[in-house]
Amino acid sequence: MPHKRAKKSVRDALKKDQGIDLVPTSGQSSALSNEPIPKSVSRVLNAVKIRKDFHDRKRKMSSEDTGERPSKKRKPAVGIMEGESMQHFNKRVEMDMRPSMSSAIQTAKTLTRKAIREDKQARNIDRKKPSAKPAAEFDSESPKRQVRATEFQTMSTSTPKRLNDIAQAPPEFTKFPRKASTKQTTSKKDNIVSMAQKVMMEQEREKAIARYRELKAQKEMEKDKDREKAKP
Repeated sequence: MPHKRAKKSVRDALKKDQGIDLVPTSGQSSALSNEPIPKSVSRVLNAVKIRKDFHDRKRKMSSEDTGERPSKKRKPAVGIMEGESMQHFNKRVEMDMRPSMSSAIQTAKTLTRKAIREDKQARNIDRKKPSAKPAAEFDSESPKRQVRATEFQTMSTSTPKRLNDIAQAPPEFTKFPRKASTKQTTSKKDNIVSMAQKVMMEQEREKAIARYRELKAQKEMEKDKDREKAKP
């Protein structure tokens, strides 16, 4: 069968007859002349021709006059070039579209920032608007309304103002709180003492002093007796 491989002995004999390290012939499929050139290499080798074709095509498009003035400059149709792979074509299209995409993104960001700024300004204006009547109108409508002083502002006492102050007398309240049930008034007449009362107070004072001195002397005598007993 022709599709089957020949025997080893037949193959060795054929190889011996042909020889070793022979020059490849043009009829063989493995010749270098029949091998295809890579597309990247062909693009480099044909760079001059490709550039010339591009300029000729561009010049032809600009020289054509249809009689109508276009409103916008028409861009040439994007297409795959001769000998260009799909990967290189996609990369070229992305590079061509990158400026348009960047400008579109920047425009969208600008519009978003502008909308946020306008929204903030509108909120600030709403907050600054007065929600009630002005103070002048309120005063004109109710002129009798006055601010009443509280008991903390009207109460006068002799309380020390500093930490280490010495109080000479208890505080005297001339006014009482509103919710106080009973109001006791004091006057200077209540503190008047008669002469007889003063004499009696002096006598009691002298008695108290004498009694204190007696107790003091008695204690000193007892201490002296204890000391004498303690001596040997």
